[in-house]
Amino acid sequence: MVCVGAGSVFAGSEGKEEAEGDTALTGGAGGVLNTLVGALIMSIIKNGMTVVGIDIYAQQTFLGILIILAVAVTFDRSKVIIVK
Repeated sequence: MVCVGAGSVFAGSEGKEEAEGDTALTGGAGGVLNTLVGALIMSIIKNGMTVVGIDIYAQQTFLGILIILAVAVTFDRSKVIIVK
């Protein structure tokens, strides 16, 4: 028998971890250590929100906003012609 209309917000999320760091594919500052520290920080925040009981959708929204803020803060605006 097939169960229709059932699902889980956790489906497909096994083994998927976010990696945040300063490793650029084109070179520059940063490295593997910064990426590992960023991934550790994101995992700690995600785990803490799960322990506290925050909804999975709110967790994803918060982590997305956090990544956008981190990129905005570390973005080098002097290298972009349009922003000047």
